[in-house]
Amino acid sequence: MRYIPRMNKRTSLILETTLVEEAERILGTRGPTATVRESLRQTVRQEHLQRLAEWELPNDYPARLEEMRSPPPAATG
Repeated sequence: MRYIPRMNKRTSLILETTLVEEAERILGTRGPTATVRESLRQTVRQEHLQRLAEWELPNDYPARLEEMRSPPPAATG
């Protein structure tokens, strides 16, 4: 999932330097802005994945999915 920003918001944050440095190391980012941005992206992604995991699918879902993936039968005419 790629987040496409529509607006930017400039703000001041008070961040713990050691926490930002550790997050940069973990995330592979450089600088506080990139680190906060990536942290927000991952937080939103994790929430979306959690919601998806909680979906309750009908018991016949695997068969229905296979049917949906199959090509439609050839029309006879």
